[in-house]
Amino acid sequence: MEMKIDELNSPEFNAAEFIKNYFKPMPITDEQKEEREETSYDMRNALLFLFALISVFGDYDAIDWIAVEEQFRLEFSNEANKHAKSDKWLEDYIFIKVSDFIQITREQDLNDPYWLSDERATMEAVNEANDIVGHEELRKAIKAGYKYKTWRGIMDAKERISHIKMEGKTVRITDYFYLDKGKMLYAHDWVNCPNECYNCRCATVYTKGGNNGH
Repeated sequence: MEMKIDELNSPEFNAAEFIKNYFKPMPITDEQKEEREETSYDMRNALLFLFALISVFGDYDAIDWIAVEEQFRLEFSNEANKHAKSDKWLEDYIFIKVSDFIQITREQDLNDPYWLSDERATMEAVNEANDIVGHEELRKAIKAGYKYKTWRGIMDAKERISHIKMEGKTVRITDYFYLDKGKMLYAHDWVNCPNECYNCRCATVYTKGGNNGH
């Protein structure tokens, strides 16, 4: 079976432009934006691999979902491990996320091209980048001796009400931010609060002193 990932690309959707513009307004450094962009491309590749694999099986009128999930888990893990420390958090995250992607995709009408498209892969990938990089930034901040963290958002018309209420909130680095639908250790903490995460572009700023001091 030959997989042709390029066939999933649409000339009407510009992945590079979407990724660049997605992170551009976030209240983070250029270096942090670049890391999220790089992570997005790698996670997009993992998702395109999944979609291409499903398409190939579909050509034979029999999708072996067990085999698909096993191969996707390997691909997803390989890409995620490029951007985060391999630990129990990442292991659990990969397990849950892969299962979630497979379940959601299985429930869709795959005759609708969106579900196996570059557009979907890219839109999901930027969220994966915020999840993975966000957790890695927290881990490194704790290791470096930072004591506090502050919630920062874009504060545009797309901002969730619960995230607007959190704007500027500073807590100790190991404490949670409490939102309407749950709690987060950092902005885009999907493991603890998935209902507040999708398409969230808020960020967490880490400091060593109170009142945003360095």
